[in-house]
Amino acid sequence: IQIDATFAYTVGKLLGEKQENIDTALETFPGTWRRFEFKGNTTTGAFVYDDYAHHPTEVVATLQAFRELYPKGEYKLHVFFQPHLFSRTKALFNEFTHAFTDADDVTILPIFKAREIDDGSMSSQILADAVSQSRKTAQALSFEEAKEKLESTLFSDKEVIITMGAGEAYKLGEQLLENS
Repeated sequence: IQIDATFAYTVGKLLGEKQENIDTALETFPGTWRRFEFKGNTTTGAFVYDDYAHHPTEVVATLQAFRELYPKGEYKLHVFFQPHLFSRTKALFNEFTHAFTDADDVTILPIFKAREIDDGSMSSQILADAVSQSRKTAQALSFEEAKEKLESTLFSDKEVIITMGAGEAYKLGEQLLENS
């Protein structure tokens, strides 16, 4: 985020834009949809965010940014991640197993298949098992099970719920806020 703002500032200066216009643009920029998007707070004060990250490098960078804002030891990060494509999950499997280091717990949702057919060689459960081996805190749940988990847990104001992925994970956070 900081690098992007610095780049935008530099481009504005290079193009000869007035300082006040650059400052106003940076101060009023609302952010990008589904990138570190704050959705709201639950009635118990937990923070709910959504992020489009669906590649291991994006997941790592996004969770590092969350840790800057919500330091480990002070806040818990609960990630609800939906992998995108069976082939991508399989090809980047090793990277995914270590991408969630900054999360306190990870729920792996059903793989968003988009245009692919499930050949049975990759699943959310396989990924969750591998993440658990490196983290000991991952589980695979259906959307309905994840929704029940979210609705039955009383999250405090020291907890951050992050829905993440290119598919429909964002709906979980929206449903949680609607029902809390």
